[in-house]
Amino acid sequence: MCDLLQSVFYSAVFVDVVAKAFAMASDNQHYLDNLPLWWLTVYGVIILIALPGGKPFWTIMAFFTSLTIVCLLFYCFQNAGRTSFPKFATKEVSPFEGTTHQFFDTLIAPVICYVGVDLITLFGEEVKQPQRTIPWAMLASLLITILFAWWVTLTVVSLHPGVSDEMMDDKIIFPMHFAFEDLYNLSDAVGNLLMAPLVFSSALGFLYASGRQMYSMSKSGLLPAILSKTFGDRHVPIAAMLTSTGLGFLALILRWGMNNHNADDIFELSMVGACFVYLSMFWCFILFRLRYGSMERGFVNPLGLLSAAYGVIYFSAVLMSLLFVQLDFNSLAAFIPYLVVATIYYYKVAESRQFFSREEQEKFMKAYILNGRFIESSLFALLTLSLTL
Repeated sequence: MCDLLQSVFYSAVFVDVVAKAFAMASDNQHYLDNLPLWWLTVYGVIILIALPGGKPFWTIMAFFTSLTIVCLLFYCFQNAGRTSFPKFATKEVSPFEGTTHQFFDTLIAPVICYVGVDLITLFGEEVKQPQRTIPWAMLASLLITILFAWWVTLTVVSLHPGVSDEMMDDKIIFPMHFAFEDLYNLSDAVGNLLMAPLVFSSALGFLYASGRQMYSMSKSGLLPAILSKTFGDRHVPIAAMLTSTGLGFLALILRWGMNNHNADDIFELSMVGACFVYLSMFWCFILFRLRYGSMERGFVNPLGLLSAAYGVIYFSAVLMSLLFVQLDFNSLAAFIPYLVVATIYYYKVAESRQFFSREEQEKFMKAYILNGRFIESSLFALLTLSLTL
């Protein structure tokens, strides 16, 4: 359920960013009034693109991904000679200095590079030789994301206006546009609009992934069977995608109705879900390695238990910073009810309907998953204890 929280809300964040870019371009003064309509438009376009499924969909995804990489490379190389980290990034604060609160507040940044990498496994049936292709795809996507995340970040803060209030303005969706404005004399609205297609690829990918995720969960009995309804010969999970769209739109409209026009809380909830997912995976790996270490498997982690232990420590710190070291506790207030409802639903409804395939039973995957349930229960108990203290 936490993995579903991650993908649904993460796609909603990107839909919000794209919608704001187009809303500003159409009416920069009153763009907030039209945001719900633009959200529906972006979601509608994503559904239409995903409907063909199979090769047509992946061709479009490949196009947007290639466009993103080309634009990022162009941005970084075009501005390489104009950057000055000491001049712009450190003009108001000293570099690499700050309080403990600021450290935990920014600890979330590296996690963004990992979000969604685990979702690649959902597309095994759409990939040739998935046992060989998917692991390499996960590694490549992770390395490329980390490379561009740090490269672009360093470039952005090393250019005008640097780390300043001007960059944090609500109408500045993409800080990258400052460089294009200086080079080509573009307005804020046009600069934001030019960056929108790059973010659209993420919105498209995560919404499709969340649909696949709901579809898989419904096929295993974790979610209602109606979510397994598909469209066309390529079995596009249309019912699940529409459900994901509805949940994402509901989250956005609730924030909009509360006069909060930023999706920061939704983004933080997505990160909380991601942290729970990765903590569960690391703990399951540790238990699985200790109890079934001699079992034959296709891939062996060369870093072993040490890497899993490091992952537990790091993502535990990130989770605590997201829930307890923020300016407000909106994420915590929203996540606790979700976790309670999800836990009750699982033990009262889904547990009796969940089943395991013959392969899962032969490979001890049932024990692996049940151990994961124990770990998730332990994490919930730990969170409850933290709140009590």
